[in-house]
Amino acid sequence: MPELKSRRVSRNVWVDPASLPKYGDAADIQGNAPDYVKQLTSNTLGAYGVGDSDNFAYTVGIQIKLVEVNVDQKGDKWEVTTGADVLVSKGAPNYVS
Repeated sequence: MPELKSRRVSRNVWVDPASLPKYGDAADIQGNAPDYVKQLTSNTLGAYGVGDSDNFAYTVGIQIKLVEVNVDQKGDKWEVTTGADVLVSKGAPNYVS
């Protein structure tokens, strides 16, 4: 397999979610998850799901609003579910071909 040569690839791939910029407000998010989990989830969505204005699909990504984060134990495993609203407007891209 060829070596990946990208300016975005680094050897240190772990990013502490607590170090991400704040995106949204946990107080606006429903669900049973603790507020810090809601905020980390929202921050991760903002950093990786939306990104900077020059990122692919940024204009759609900024329309996503995290509305619910729930955490439930299922036997010996944990299940996390999220809900989001997406504003669809006249300017939204049409993905139907």
